[in-house]
Amino acid sequence: MKHNSIPKWIRSVLFVLTIGLLRGSALAALSVTVVDDAGNSISDFRWILQEDNTAPGFPNVPTNNTVSLVVHKSQSPVVATGHSTNSPVLIRVPQAALPTLVPAAPFSDPDPTKRYVLSVMASGYSMGGQLLAAGQTSVRIVMNRNPLPTTQISILVFHDHHPLNNEPNSEEEGLAGFRITFSDLLGGPMIQDAFANPLGTEYATNTDGSYIPDPTTKYQLLKKGNGFVYTDKDGKALIKNMWNGKFSVQAIPPTGENWNGGHASLKKEGYSWQTATIEGTPFVDAWGAANGAKVFIQGWGAGYYHVFFGFCDPAKLPGPAPTNGVGGVTLKGRLRDNHYGRPPQTAVLALGPPVTDGWVGLNIADPALEGSAPVEGVDRALLPANAAVWAQPCDPETGEFVITNVAPGAYQLVSWDRPLDFIWNAVDVTVPVGGDNGTGVHDIGDVLVVRWFGSLQGSVFYDANGNGFPDPGEETIPGLPMEIRFRDGTVYQTT
Repeated sequence: MKHNSIPKWIRSVLFVLTIGLLRGSALAALSVTVVDDAGNSISDFRWILQEDNTAPGFPNVPTNNTVSLVVHKSQSPVVATGHSTNSPVLIRVPQAALPTLVPAAPFSDPDPTKRYVLSVMASGYSMGGQLLAAGQTSVRIVMNRNPLPTTQISILVFHDHHPLNNEPNSEEEGLAGFRITFSDLLGGPMIQDAFANPLGTEYATNTDGSYIPDPTTKYQLLKKGNGFVYTDKDGKALIKNMWNGKFSVQAIPPTGENWNGGHASLKKEGYSWQTATIEGTPFVDAWGAANGAKVFIQGWGAGYYHVFFGFCDPAKLPGPAPTNGVGGVTLKGRLRDNHYGRPPQTAVLALGPPVTDGWVGLNIADPALEGSAPVEGVDRALLPANAAVWAQPCDPETGEFVITNVAPGAYQLVSWDRPLDFIWNAVDVTVPVGGDNGTGVHDIGDVLVVRWFGSLQGSVFYDANGNGFPDPGEETIPGLPMEIRFRDGTVYQTT
């Protein structure tokens, strides 16, 4: 075929692709090395290379291309696939399809301006993969041999009172006898471990920690559990031999004890006063990695228990009640929801509705200072609040609280709510001698607290003049169902 017989549009495409191939040939292809968890080479594997088209964000780097400002993209289009019998292997990207009558080089190097996701599968191993930065030319992927090692979840249940602050402190004792329930993404409670034996089952292991096989029970048993997990005398529990994943954990107080957190269904004689959560529910999430340690370190600094639960009992606080003083003052206030204002003034303190089922507590820096008047030049807010002296529920509907006969002095007022919808809050309060202007009452007004999860409020109206805005005289339309949907259109919540 003569050059002039090739259609002009095909010659144009060839020219563009040739320039692209010449440009790509100056770059290095992606070198992929695949090994097992012992560092041994894996040479027989399948791979898939996808474009990472998500919007990256970097601390302290202003950008207009973030998930908050642009349309969310996460489809990760496939750009190449393959099956390799070598390691390392060079991965190249197929060119766009051309008319079959025109010969052309079928591959080029990955675009150095783009980010990629590389996934690898090999027989006998769990899937592996890596994120690839723009311009990255080599990657090492570690594959974990099946079956994956099991994981374990450590739990601490403690008496939150020294001080009352939503987190464990060195002087706080653990709480024994709390039942630990366990569920995964499919629900629960779970009562079996990874090998279908009851929770609490103990297995014989080799020196390297691997299980010793058994022809009858798959692995040799040292002790069979009963499916129930309770905290020990130190408030600790350890759930072992679980497949890796995300779990939800809950601590339920012993029957008959006056530890009043969570929902009313947990106890017949009241509610448990749970103070610690990480996401607005009585359940605390735990992430267990394959061959996971007893401590959790991802995102939390020094290793600690995977989950911990604080509980409070107003009758078991370390400090003397502030109402024991003479000539005390009535301390009052109200818990209110603090939500974002309406656009464009979103970053404002916007009073919301009262906090229902709220609780308040008082911490002091030192029992010896209780009842003492503030000292000139001494910032009491800088003193550590290290002991709880009071805790009580607010009005369940209005959020108001009244603490009578409080000794004048400096306190830390803490607040939370029974269903744990609101983030733990703490403010410094100085109770003046004689109250406000000698009235005997110190009213601190609205105490603003923030929800773990947001809420939306609005109205539907009949737009009589069609201008898109509610005008005086235009009626609202009651009883209409409302929906909140995810970006993909699925329903998140409905009224």
